[in-house]
Amino acid sequence: MLLAATASSGLAVQRDDFVATDGQTLFLLSLVPSQPATALVFVNGVLQLFTVDYTFSSDPAGRLNWLNTDFTLQAGDIVTAYYGV
Repeated sequence: MLLAATASSGLAVQRDDFVATDGQTLFLLSLVPSQPATALVFVNGVLQLFTVDYTFSSDPAGRLNWLNTDFTLQAGDIVTAYYGV
């Protein structure tokens, strides 16, 4: 879902929702984040930390990588990513 652009940044915000499978670590985004470090990623409504819990791949671009640091994703976990495009 593409959300409205913000006046200050001029970026549109993309929202991607996923339902995880057991141990899933890779999510294919619908678009490529323009500024990955400013993305917000939630698991079951809880904000996760960039480079601690997840990263984005640049090759190929548009992949969210879950790092399994604090916990492993379980089947049915809801992963939501908001990022500028």
